[in-house]
Amino acid sequence: MDFALLSSVKSSINGMMDSIDKRSHGYKRRKEALCSAPHVIAAMLDRAIQAGISAPFALMDSWFTHAPLIREVLRRGMHVIGMVKNDNKRYLVDGQRLNLKELYVAAPRVEGKKRYILRLIRTHLSPGILRHRSKKNEWLALLSTDLSLSAQDIIRIYRMSWDIEVFFKCRL
Repeated sequence: MDFALLSSVKSSINGMMDSIDKRSHGYKRRKEALCSAPHVIAAMLDRAIQAGISAPFALMDSWFTHAPLIREVLRRGMHVIGMVKNDNKRYLVDGQRLNLKELYVAAPRVEGKKRYILRLIRTHLSPGILRHRSKKNEWLALLSTDLSLSAQDIIRIYRMSWDIEVFFKCRL
C-alpha cells in the first residue's frame, strides 16, 4: 500500500544536492528518507487512513517496536503487536524495572496445552514471551498494546506478519 526508504544524514551517499529539483519525486523521497521512522511511518498510516483503509493492529518487527512509534500508532486509534528486541529497555513489573532477560525469569511458566508459550507476563509494554524457533536457548518476546487479547490471539495475529516476510524473500 505504501513504501518508504529510511536513511540517515551520516550514511547519505549523494545527499541533498542543490541541483535537485525540489518538485521532483526523487527530492521528496530523499527528504522523507532522512526523517525519523516514527515520523515516516505515521505519515504512511495517515495516507492509508485517508485512502479509507482501516486495521485494528499495526504489526511490527523488532526494528520498529519502540515507544515513539507505538505512541504514533496509538494516536491513530490502532493497537500494536510487535516483536521486542533484546536490548537495554526496561519493563515495569510490580514497581521493578526489569530488562528482557530479567522479565523472562520473573514471568511465571505457562502450563497446559499452550506448549509454544513458555512465559506470559503483563507489563506496561510486553504481554507475551515465546521461544525462538531455531535457537532453542533463545526466546522471542511479543508486545501487544491491546491487553484484552489472549496470548494465543497475540501469537496468531503476529504470525500474519511472517507471510509478509516470506513474500519479500520470494523471487518470481
